[in-house]
Formats: sequence, C-alpha cells, structure tokens
Amino acid sequence: PSLKLAVEKMLRQVEKAQDMLNTQGPQIISKIASDFAAEFTVHITDYMKRVVEQTEHSVGKCWPISQVYNATVTTACNKILDPYNGFWASVGFILVLFIPSIILSVKLAALYQKSDPYPGPLVEAVNEKRKKKQQQQPRYHESYENSGAGAAQA
Repeated sequence: PSLKLAVEKMLRQVEKAQDMLNTQGPQIISKIASDFAAEFTVHITDYMKRVVEQTEHSVGKCWPISQVYNATVTTACNKILDPYNGFWASVGFILVLFIPSIILSVKLAALYQKSDPYPGPLVEAVNEKRKKKQQQQPRYHESYENSGAGAAQA
C-alpha cells in the first residue's frame, strides 16, 4: 500500500463523513445534546439526594459544632435577652400596679384638700387638763416594800 492509496482512502472517508454530517448532523447533535443533558440531570439529582441524606443523617452528629451552637444560643438567650425581658416585665408590672395607685392617690388628694375647722380643744387647754390630772393623782406611791399583803390592808 502506498501513501497515495492511503490518502485517497482517507479523502473518501472524509467525504462520507462530510455528507453524513450535512444530512444527519443536526439530528446527531440534538441526540448527543439531549443525552448529555439527561446524564447531567441524573448526576445533579443524585448529588442533591446525597446532600439531603448527609444533611439529615450525618451533619447533626458533629458534637463540637453542636456544642458551639448550644453555647451560642444559651449565651444569647440567658445572658443577653433574659435581662432585657426582665426589665420590660418589671416595667409592665410597674405600669399595672402604679397607674391604679396614682389614680387612687389623686382621688384621695382631692378629699384631703378639704379642710374643716378642728372641733377639739386647743393645745393650751390640753396642757391645762394634763396639769390638773397630775395634781389630782394620789400622792401614794407604791414601792417594793409596801406592795405586799400589808399594803392592801392599809
């Protein structure tokens, strides 16, 4: 076989390939593209199933990451949010308790502003009555010596 025969054979094959591509090329390209897309879709679907399964069954088993998450949640809730919640709860209790007491005190203040003259005796009269009572008290003063049975008879 000579080089000339090999080149002629190659040219005939190229012409056949060119004719086949001209006649059946678009159908072949469509089939190859649809096969590639179907295979690619299968790979993507399998990968998504694997990701979902690994997420559901394997990711939660990582203890250190779980501890970090739990510590973060505990710190955020117990150390930061709970004091604010306590503050707002106390403000709510103050409003619930103080507003009625303020209303009551305003109502009572109106009553205390009305002043009637004092009907009792003057201060000087009270002092004079006290002096009279002190003068009327018996001069007998009980002590330890005369507090027994003999003192009752005398």
